[in-house]
Amino acid sequence: VMSGKRISAPASLRLRILTVVVVLGVFSILGSTWSLYRVSEVNVILDRVNRFSVPATRLLTQLQTDLDVLSREMERTLGISHWKDPHWMPRALPLWLQEVLTSEALKLSELAEKSEDAPGKDWARTWTKDFRVSLESFLSLTERLRLALEKKDEAKAQAFHGQWIAVQEEMKREVARAQSENERSLRQGFSRADSRVGELTTALQAILALLVGLSLFLAWLGERALRPLSELTRVASEIARRGIRKEDKTQLPALELSRNDEVSTLAREFHRMTTALLERERTVEVQKDRLATMGQLNESVLRNFPAALVVLQPRSDGGSEIVEELNGRAEILLGVGRQEVLGREALSVEMLAGFVLRA
Repeated sequence: VMSGKRISAPASLRLRILTVVVVLGVFSILGSTWSLYRVSEVNVILDRVNRFSVPATRLLTQLQTDLDVLSREMERTLGISHWKDPHWMPRALPLWLQEVLTSEALKLSELAEKSEDAPGKDWARTWTKDFRVSLESFLSLTERLRLALEKKDEAKAQAFHGQWIAVQEEMKREVARAQSENERSLRQGFSRADSRVGELTTALQAILALLVGLSLFLAWLGERALRPLSELTRVASEIARRGIRKEDKTQLPALELSRNDEVSTLAREFHRMTTALLERERTVEVQKDRLATMGQLNESVLRNFPAALVVLQPRSDGGSEIVEELNGRAEILLGVGRQEVLGREALSVEMLAGFVLRA
Protein backbone atom coordinates (compact mmCIF):
# COMPACT_ATOMS: atom_id res chain seq x y z
CA VAL A 1 0.00 0.00 0.00
CA MET A 2 1.48 3.32 -1.05
CA SER A 3 0.51 6.70 0.24
CA GLY A 4 0.64 9.87 -1.83
CA LYS A 5 0.91 12.05 1.28
CA ARG A 6 4.44 13.25 2.00
CA ILE A 7 5.72 12.53 5.50
CA SER A 8 7.87 15.42 6.63
CA ALA A 9 9.74 13.84 9.55
CA PRO A 10 10.50 10.15 9.01
CA ALA A 11 11.52 8.10 12.00
CA SER A 12 15.21 7.27 11.80
CA LEU A 13 15.90 3.62 11.05
CA ARG A 14 19.51 4.25 11.93
CA LEU A 15 18.41 5.56 15.33
CA ARG A 16 16.30 2.46 15.94
CA ILE A 17 19.12 0.10 15.06
CA LEU A 18 21.58 2.19 17.07
CA THR A 19 19.20 2.08 20.05
CA VAL A 20 19.02 -1.71 19.91
CA VAL A 21 22.81 -1.94 19.59
CA VAL A 22 23.25 0.40 22.57
CA VAL A 23 20.79 -1.67 24.61
CA LEU A 24 22.73 -4.80 23.66
CA GLY A 25 25.96 -3.14 24.72
CA VAL A 26 24.51 -1.89 28.01
CA PHE A 27 23.09 -5.29 28.90
CA SER A 28 26.38 -6.95 27.95
CA ILE A 29 28.34 -4.56 30.17
CA LEU A 30 25.89 -4.89 33.07
CA GLY A 31 25.83 -8.68 32.71
CA SER A 32 29.61 -8.88 32.57
CA THR A 33 29.98 -6.56 35.57
CA TRP A 34 27.44 -8.47 37.62
CA SER A 35 29.03 -11.79 36.62
CA LEU A 36 32.48 -10.56 37.65
CA TYR A 37 31.04 -9.39 40.96
CA ARG A 38 29.44 -12.80 41.62
CA VAL A 39 32.61 -14.63 40.56
CA SER A 40 34.69 -12.45 42.88
CA GLU A 41 32.19 -13.12 45.68
CA VAL A 42 32.53 -16.87 45.13
CA ASN A 43 36.32 -16.49 45.12
CA VAL A 44 36.16 -14.60 48.42
CA ILE A 45 34.02 -17.33 50.01
CA LEU A 46 36.33 -20.09 48.79
CA ASP A 47 39.36 -18.07 49.87
CA ARG A 48 37.96 -17.78 53.40
CA VAL A 49 37.31 -21.51 53.44
CA ASN A 50 40.84 -22.21 52.24
CA ARG A 51 42.38 -19.79 54.74
CA PHE A 52 40.59 -21.11 57.82
CA SER A 53 38.33 -24.15 57.47
CA VAL A 54 40.75 -26.32 55.50
CA PRO A 55 43.80 -25.62 57.76
CA ALA A 56 41.54 -25.99 60.84
CA THR A 57 40.39 -29.39 59.60
CA ARG A 58 43.99 -30.48 59.23
CA LEU A 59 44.95 -29.19 62.71
CA LEU A 60 41.94 -30.79 64.41
CA THR A 61 42.60 -34.12 62.73
CA GLN A 62 46.22 -34.00 63.88
CA LEU A 63 45.11 -32.97 67.38
CA GLN A 64 42.73 -35.93 67.59
CA THR A 65 45.53 -38.26 66.52
CA ASP A 66 47.87 -36.76 69.12
CA LEU A 67 45.23 -37.19 71.82
CA ASP A 68 45.02 -40.87 70.93
CA VAL A 69 48.80 -41.03 71.22
CA LEU A 70 48.49 -39.23 74.58
CA SER A 71 45.98 -41.78 75.84
CA ARG A 72 48.26 -44.68 74.96
CA GLU A 73 51.29 -42.94 76.45
CA MET A 74 49.43 -42.12 79.66
CA GLU A 75 48.23 -45.67 79.99
CA ARG A 76 51.81 -46.86 79.67
CA THR A 77 53.31 -44.32 82.11
CA LEU A 78 50.50 -43.78 84.64
CA GLY A 79 47.84 -46.36 83.82
CA ILE A 80 46.02 -48.00 86.72
CA SER A 81 46.73 -51.44 85.30
CA HIS A 82 50.41 -51.01 86.23
CA TRP A 83 49.95 -49.86 89.81
CA LYS A 84 50.25 -53.35 91.34
CA ASP A 85 53.38 -54.22 89.33
CA PRO A 86 56.39 -53.99 91.72
CA HIS A 87 58.77 -53.42 88.83
CA TRP A 88 56.77 -50.55 87.34
CA MET A 89 57.69 -46.93 88.01
CA PRO A 90 55.45 -43.91 87.27
CA ARG A 91 56.89 -41.44 84.79
CA ALA A 92 56.10 -37.91 83.77
CA LEU A 93 54.36 -37.05 80.51
CA PRO A 94 56.94 -36.73 77.68
CA LEU A 95 57.83 -33.10 77.11
CA TRP A 96 57.59 -33.38 73.33
CA LEU A 97 53.98 -34.55 73.58
CA GLN A 98 53.09 -31.61 75.82
CA GLU A 99 54.72 -29.23 73.36
CA VAL A 100 52.91 -30.80 70.41
CA LEU A 101 49.47 -30.47 72.04
CA THR A 102 50.16 -26.92 73.21
CA SER A 103 51.54 -25.92 69.80
CA GLU A 104 48.53 -27.29 67.91
CA ALA A 105 46.08 -25.48 70.18
CA LEU A 106 48.11 -22.28 69.79
CA LYS A 107 48.18 -22.64 65.98
CA LEU A 108 44.40 -23.00 65.88
CA SER A 109 44.05 -19.89 68.05
CA GLU A 110 46.42 -17.92 65.81
CA LEU A 111 44.56 -19.14 62.74
CA ALA A 112 41.27 -17.84 64.17
CA GLU A 113 42.88 -14.49 65.03
CA LYS A 114 44.28 -14.07 61.50
CA SER A 115 41.02 -15.03 59.80
CA GLU A 116 38.93 -12.05 60.85
CA ASP A 117 36.33 -12.68 58.11
CA ALA A 118 36.32 -16.49 58.39
CA PRO A 119 32.86 -18.02 58.99
CA GLY A 120 34.10 -20.19 61.93
CA LYS A 121 36.35 -17.70 63.69
CA ASP A 122 33.97 -17.10 66.62
CA TRP A 123 33.65 -20.70 67.76
CA ALA A 124 37.36 -21.27 67.11
CA ARG A 125 38.40 -18.46 69.43
CA THR A 126 36.11 -19.67 72.23
CA TRP A 127 37.04 -23.29 71.71
CA THR A 128 40.81 -22.74 71.77
CA LYS A 129 40.53 -20.91 75.09
CA ASP A 130 38.47 -23.74 76.60
CA PHE A 131 40.77 -26.41 75.18
CA ARG A 132 43.90 -24.74 76.51
CA VAL A 133 42.30 -24.54 79.98
CA SER A 134 41.41 -28.24 79.76
CA LEU A 135 44.94 -29.07 78.59
CA GLU A 136 46.52 -27.15 81.45
CA SER A 137 44.15 -28.88 83.89
CA PHE A 138 45.07 -32.24 82.38
CA LEU A 139 48.80 -31.60 82.66
CA SER A 140 48.37 -30.44 86.27
CA LEU A 141 46.38 -33.57 87.18
CA THR A 142 48.95 -35.70 85.40
CA GLU A 143 51.74 -34.27 87.55
CA ARG A 144 49.68 -34.67 90.74
CA LEU A 145 48.89 -38.27 89.84
CA ARG A 146 52.54 -39.03 89.20
CA LEU A 147 53.61 -37.54 92.56
CA ALA A 148 50.88 -39.46 94.43
CA LEU A 149 52.01 -42.70 92.76
CA GLU A 150 55.65 -42.01 93.61
CA LYS A 151 54.62 -41.48 97.28
CA LYS A 152 52.56 -44.68 97.20
CA ASP A 153 49.46 -42.68 98.23
CA GLU A 154 46.90 -44.86 96.52
CA ALA A 155 43.88 -42.96 97.88
CA LYS A 156 44.99 -39.66 96.35
CA ALA A 157 46.08 -41.49 93.21
CA GLN A 158 42.58 -42.97 92.86
CA ALA A 159 41.00 -39.52 93.26
CA PHE A 160 43.37 -37.87 90.81
CA HIS A 161 43.02 -40.77 88.34
CA GLY A 162 39.25 -40.33 88.13
CA GLN A 163 39.58 -36.60 87.47
CA TRP A 164 42.46 -37.28 85.08
CA ILE A 165 40.39 -39.72 82.99
CA ALA A 166 37.40 -37.32 83.00
CA VAL A 167 39.50 -34.38 81.76
CA GLN A 168 41.09 -36.57 79.10
CA GLU A 169 37.66 -37.66 77.84
CA GLU A 170 36.46 -34.06 77.95
CA MET A 171 39.40 -33.02 75.78
CA LYS A 172 38.46 -35.69 73.23
CA ARG A 173 34.84 -34.52 73.23
CA GLU A 174 35.95 -30.92 72.77
CA VAL A 175 38.06 -31.92 69.76
CA ALA A 176 35.11 -33.87 68.32
CA ARG A 177 32.84 -30.85 68.89
CA ALA A 178 35.38 -28.59 67.19
CA GLN A 179 35.53 -30.94 64.21
CA SER A 180 31.74 -30.89 64.01
CA GLU A 181 31.64 -27.08 64.14
CA ASN A 182 34.39 -26.81 61.56
CA GLU A 183 32.62 -29.24 59.23
CA ARG A 184 29.41 -27.20 59.64
CA SER A 185 31.29 -23.98 58.79
CA LEU A 186 32.90 -25.75 55.84
CA ARG A 187 29.53 -26.94 54.56
CA GLN A 188 28.03 -23.48 55.00
CA GLY A 189 30.89 -21.94 53.04
CA PHE A 190 30.57 -24.42 50.19
CA SER A 191 26.77 -24.07 50.31
CA ARG A 192 27.04 -20.28 49.97
CA ALA A 193 29.52 -20.65 47.13
CA ASP A 194 27.27 -23.20 45.41
CA SER A 195 24.27 -20.87 45.89
CA ARG A 196 26.17 -17.96 44.34
CA VAL A 197 27.27 -20.16 41.44
CA GLY A 198 23.65 -21.26 40.93
CA GLU A 199 22.47 -17.64 40.95
CA LEU A 200 25.27 -16.74 38.56
CA THR A 201 24.32 -19.56 36.20
CA THR A 202 20.63 -18.60 36.23
CA ALA A 203 21.43 -14.92 35.71
CA LEU A 204 23.84 -15.68 32.86
CA GLN A 205 21.21 -17.85 31.18
CA ALA A 206 18.65 -15.03 31.52
CA ILE A 207 21.13 -12.46 30.19
CA LEU A 208 22.05 -14.79 27.31
CA ALA A 209 18.37 -15.30 26.45
CA LEU A 210 17.80 -11.53 26.57
CA LEU A 211 20.81 -10.83 24.36
CA VAL A 212 19.75 -13.51 21.88
CA GLY A 213 16.23 -12.04 21.84
CA LEU A 214 17.55 -8.53 21.23
CA SER A 215 19.88 -9.84 18.51
CA LEU A 216 17.00 -11.62 16.78
CA PHE A 217 14.88 -8.47 17.11
CA LEU A 218 17.71 -6.44 15.58
CA ALA A 219 18.01 -8.93 12.70
CA TRP A 220 14.23 -8.86 12.17
CA LEU A 221 14.16 -5.05 12.29
CA GLY A 222 16.99 -4.79 9.75
CA GLU A 223 15.48 -7.41 7.42
CA ARG A 224 12.01 -5.84 7.64
CA ALA A 225 13.36 -2.35 7.05
CA LEU A 226 15.79 -3.21 4.26
CA ARG A 227 13.59 -5.74 2.44
CA PRO A 228 12.19 -3.14 -0.06
CA LEU A 229 15.70 -2.16 -1.18
CA SER A 230 16.21 -5.35 -3.20
CA GLU A 231 12.91 -4.82 -5.04
CA LEU A 232 13.69 -1.15 -5.62
CA THR A 233 17.13 -2.06 -6.97
CA ARG A 234 15.68 -4.65 -9.35
CA VAL A 235 12.97 -2.29 -10.67
CA ALA A 236 15.49 0.57 -11.05
CA SER A 237 17.85 -1.72 -13.00
CA GLU A 238 15.07 -2.80 -15.36
CA ILE A 239 13.94 0.81 -15.89
CA ALA A 240 17.53 1.87 -16.64
CA ARG A 241 17.93 -1.04 -19.09
CA ARG A 242 14.66 -0.86 -21.08
CA GLY A 243 12.97 2.38 -20.01
CA ILE A 244 9.95 2.96 -17.85
CA ARG A 245 6.67 1.16 -18.42
CA LYS A 246 3.22 1.41 -16.94
CA GLU A 247 3.51 -2.01 -15.27
CA ASP A 248 6.58 -0.85 -13.32
CA LYS A 249 4.31 0.77 -10.73
CA THR A 250 2.77 -2.58 -9.92
CA GLN A 251 6.23 -4.07 -9.31
CA LEU A 252 7.12 -1.58 -6.56
CA PRO A 253 7.23 -3.14 -3.06
CA ALA A 254 4.13 -2.62 -0.95
CA LEU A 255 4.66 -0.62 2.25
CA GLU A 256 2.53 -0.22 5.32
CA LEU A 257 1.20 3.26 5.88
CA SER A 258 2.39 3.09 9.50
CA ARG A 259 6.01 2.63 8.49
CA ASN A 260 7.93 5.87 8.60
CA ASP A 261 11.68 5.35 8.20
CA GLU A 262 14.39 6.20 5.69
CA VAL A 263 13.86 3.09 3.54
CA SER A 264 10.09 3.59 3.49
CA THR A 265 10.57 7.25 2.59
CA LEU A 266 12.95 6.22 -0.21
CA ALA A 267 10.39 3.73 -1.55
CA ARG A 268 7.64 6.36 -1.47
CA GLU A 269 9.86 8.90 -3.22
CA PHE A 270 10.78 6.26 -5.80
CA HIS A 271 7.07 5.60 -6.32
CA ARG A 272 6.42 9.32 -6.78
CA MET A 273 9.35 9.54 -9.21
CA THR A 274 7.99 6.59 -11.20
CA THR A 275 4.54 8.16 -11.27
CA ALA A 276 6.00 11.49 -12.43
CA LEU A 277 8.06 9.78 -15.15
CA LEU A 278 5.03 7.86 -16.37
CA GLU A 279 3.04 11.10 -16.49
CA ARG A 280 5.82 12.79 -18.45
CA GLU A 281 6.08 9.74 -20.72
CA ARG A 282 2.35 9.98 -21.34
CA THR A 283 2.67 13.69 -22.07
CA VAL A 284 5.51 13.01 -24.52
CA GLU A 285 3.42 10.34 -26.26
CA VAL A 286 0.54 12.79 -26.60
CA GLN A 287 2.90 15.43 -28.00
CA LYS A 288 4.30 12.90 -30.45
CA ASP A 289 0.82 12.01 -31.60
CA ARG A 290 0.02 15.69 -32.06
CA LEU A 291 3.24 16.28 -33.96
CA ALA A 292 2.55 13.30 -36.15
CA THR A 293 -0.94 14.59 -36.88
CA MET A 294 0.39 18.06 -37.64
CA GLY A 295 3.08 16.55 -39.85
CA GLN A 296 0.47 14.64 -41.79
CA LEU A 297 -1.62 17.80 -42.10
CA ASN A 298 1.36 19.84 -43.27
CA GLU A 299 2.28 17.17 -45.78
CA SER A 300 -1.31 17.12 -47.09
CA VAL A 301 -1.34 20.92 -47.38
CA LEU A 302 2.06 20.87 -49.08
CA ARG A 303 1.07 18.26 -51.65
CA ASN A 304 -2.27 19.85 -52.43
CA PHE A 305 -0.92 23.41 -52.70
CA PRO A 306 -1.82 24.68 -56.21
CA ALA A 307 1.49 26.42 -56.83
CA ALA A 308 4.98 24.92 -56.96
CA LEU A 309 6.44 24.86 -53.43
CA VAL A 310 9.98 23.95 -52.40
CA VAL A 311 11.09 23.94 -48.72
CA LEU A 312 14.77 24.71 -48.17
CA GLN A 313 16.71 24.17 -44.93
CA PRO A 314 19.56 26.61 -44.25
CA ARG A 315 22.94 25.09 -43.37
CA SER A 316 24.79 26.02 -40.21
CA ASP A 317 28.10 26.41 -42.08
CA GLY A 318 26.64 29.07 -44.43
CA GLY A 319 26.64 26.84 -47.53
CA SER A 320 23.88 26.27 -50.01
CA GLU A 321 20.49 25.38 -48.55
CA ILE A 322 19.35 21.79 -48.48
CA VAL A 323 16.14 20.69 -50.16
CA GLU A 324 13.91 19.49 -47.34
CA GLU A 325 10.55 19.07 -49.10
CA LEU A 326 8.74 19.86 -52.36
CA ASN A 327 5.24 19.24 -53.70
CA GLY A 328 4.01 17.67 -56.93
CA ARG A 329 3.76 20.99 -58.82
CA ALA A 330 7.43 21.64 -58.05
CA GLU A 331 8.36 18.17 -59.34
CA ILE A 332 6.60 18.89 -62.64
CA LEU A 333 8.13 22.35 -62.93
CA LEU A 334 11.68 21.16 -62.13
CA GLY A 335 11.32 17.99 -64.13
CA VAL A 336 12.77 15.82 -61.36
CA GLY A 337 11.42 13.26 -58.94
CA ARG A 338 10.92 14.07 -55.27
CA GLN A 339 13.27 11.37 -53.99
CA GLU A 340 16.02 12.58 -56.37
CA VAL A 341 16.36 16.04 -54.83
CA LEU A 342 15.47 15.56 -51.14
CA GLY A 343 18.58 16.17 -49.04
CA ARG A 344 20.59 17.71 -51.92
CA GLU A 345 21.95 21.22 -52.05
CA ALA A 346 19.63 23.59 -53.84
CA LEU A 347 22.45 24.85 -56.12
CA SER A 348 23.10 21.33 -57.31
CA VAL A 349 19.62 21.05 -58.81
CA GLU A 350 19.83 22.59 -62.30
CA MET A 351 16.30 23.96 -62.61
CA LEU A 352 16.31 25.12 -58.97
CA ALA A 353 19.71 26.85 -58.93
CA GLY A 354 18.44 29.82 -60.93
CA PHE A 355 15.62 30.48 -58.51
CA VAL A 356 17.96 30.22 -55.53
CA LEU A 357 20.52 32.61 -56.99
CA ARG A 358 17.83 35.15 -57.86
CA ALA A 359 16.43 34.91 -54.38
